[in-house]
Amino acid sequence: MFLKQFLVSAIGLISLILWYSSYQISCFSLIIPILIGILLSKASFEYANARKRCLANCYFNHNSILHKLLTKKVFITIVSILNGIILSTILMLNVIIFNLSDFIILTLDMFFILLVYNFMEKTQFLQNNVKYPILKNSVSFFSSAIFMIIFLIINTYQTPPSYIQNDLVQTIHIASNQIYSNCDFIDLISRVSNEIVAIKWWIMIKVTIETNNMYLKYIMWGIYLMGSYLMLFAFARVITEILHIIKAFL
Repeated sequence: MFLKQFLVSAIGLISLILWYSSYQISCFSLIIPILIGILLSKASFEYANARKRCLANCYFNHNSILHKLLTKKVFITIVSILNGIILSTILMLNVIIFNLSDFIILTLDMFFILLVYNFMEKTQFLQNNVKYPILKNSVSFFSSAIFMIIFLIINTYQTPPSYIQNDLVQTIHIASNQIYSNCDFIDLISRVSNEIVAIKWWIMIKVTIETNNMYLKYIMWGIYLMGSYLMLFAFARVITEILHIIKAFL
């Protein structure tokens, strides 16, 4: 059973590898982030729909506008679609600049997600008391937190990108020219994303080496950790959603 789950959930990882290999070729490769965006929107909708009453009843009066808004399916659908777009964009843009070690980390992460998912699913207390959308989200939160630490440790010992220069403008220019796609939309988004990564790296290096401002260091590392966490969370949501969908066939 576990081997079948691992092979099927590998669809998510293979999709990311296909995206990494094909984004430069044509706009047809956009089908991969679109499908992943739909999958993430579905997962987000199920989670929000499962807890809408709890959230609305805990924080707002029953007759208030916010209570009615939070329990409306139209509102939940719009928020879920936006959430799916944001998470899929973060995941796909990060994959573009991945290296071999990053894909190895994702493979280990997928294995860990499967272990946690199966453990939580088979726990009698959870079976009797927790809805599946909440279970899937809990697995994603937990696995992402664990692997964010691993991701941080590994990346701490990696050398900065070769395009980092003393001058920020030059750094951005080189980073922008190191990535391209024959699809204009992907080319624009990927270049902007790589420029943002270059700015982040440049500031982190400058802050780490040339300043004693601890608050600034904490802010920059916080931004880095948040980006890594959201990427890992999006990946975990994709894997748990695939597992949930194919559960009936295994």
